[in-house]
Amino acid sequence: MQPAFKNAKFEATGETKQWLGRTLYRIRAVAEIPALGVAIGDLGGWIEKEENLSVYGNAQVYGNAWVSGDAQVYGNARVYGNARVYGDAWVSGNARVYGNASKTPIHIIGLRWSITIADQGMQIGCEYHAIERWWSFDDRLIARMDSGALEFWNEHKAALQALCAATGRPFAKAEKLQGEVA
Repeated sequence: MQPAFKNAKFEATGETKQWLGRTLYRIRAVAEIPALGVAIGDLGGWIEKEENLSVYGNAQVYGNAWVSGDAQVYGNARVYGNARVYGDAWVSGNARVYGNASKTPIHIIGLRWSITIADQGMQIGCEYHAIERWWSFDDRLIARMDSGALEFWNEHKAALQALCAATGRPFAKAEKLQGEVA
């Protein structure tokens, strides 16, 4: 049965697709959102249930994840598990937000790029990789991520390694979704 998603900004279109064994529903705008260039009738992203609303482009929100307030998920981003995106937060690009952590994520803000350290992965700016993968990157790979990335990495790498070690990261995953790549 097709859910009747609708809020002040979006409604379900009736279009569906399967993703990791879940049925996702396409949404469309029922109100203009000038700040994002969204017009009435514009197609949005894919959601599993009403709590996942505020999704644009090819973004996907599913599981027990929810998006609320003025938060937005767009581009090719995916938000799943028990993740919460709220307030004025924006998740975009190819970002993956998985909320079913065994440990509370660590957020470091106020630097050139924000850093989030989860159970298994670390995101610096828009780059997300497994923690162990970060430690294996050579200078050439880091330098290709962004201008100034190598200088940033050399300045903060030792502190990030110490922080991960002190908090037991990487920590064993609490749950792995069908089809998820580690």
